[in-house]
Parts: sequence; C-alpha cells; structure tokens
Amino acid sequence: MTLKEVYDEVQRQKPNAFTEAEITQWVSNIEIQIAREIYHVDSIEYSWTADQNTELLMEAPFEDIYVLYVMAQIDFRNGDYSRYNNELSQFDQRFTDAQASYLRRHKPRRKWFRWFP
Repeated sequence: MTLKEVYDEVQRQKPNAFTEAEITQWVSNIEIQIAREIYHVDSIEYSWTADQNTELLMEAPFEDIYVLYVMAQIDFRNGDYSRYNNELSQFDQRFTDAQASYLRRHKPRRKWFRWFP
C-alpha cells in the first residue's frame, strides 16, 4: 500500500478536511512505530510531495492498520472520542496480530550447546 492509497482510502471511508501533509505526518508516525517495534529497522519519515507513491512497510493482510490509525486520529481531532476509542482498539488488535505474524515467520535461530561432563 502506498501513501496515496492510504489517503484515498481514508477520504473514501471518512471524508474530512485534513490536509495531505497532516495525514502524511500521521502515517509517518505509525510507520516509525512499525519500523522500530516490528521490523527493528531505522525509522522512516514521509513527505506528501516526494513520497506519495512510496510503498509502506506493512505488508498484506495488515495494511489496513494505516487507515485505522489515520481515521482514529481524525476522530480524536474532531472530538469524537467514542469512535476514536473504537478505531484505536481495532488498530491495536491489528498491530498485535501483525507483530505476532512477523515473529512466527521470522523466528530467531536456535543455538544448540553441547554439554560435556
């Protein structure tokens, strides 16, 4: 999923007056969290003008976390805290599922030690 696809999907599901730059900043915030907590790589920040066609880190089937996070931020800024809590709890569950999926597919190698008497 690209930054532009996230923006378009958010506009389709929850039309709003927030700018592309604001939504890009929210996507950058969650991308930093994904980079650090799941993939253990350096964080990434995006700019709308330069990066709208850049592929984001999260792979399918967990790409929807970007949309959930941005919609939660929109609701928070609009003062709709019940929707914010609902979308953020959905986001948290999807984020946890993505972490678990990544860890299942990328298990650390075991080191076997041989003990001699």
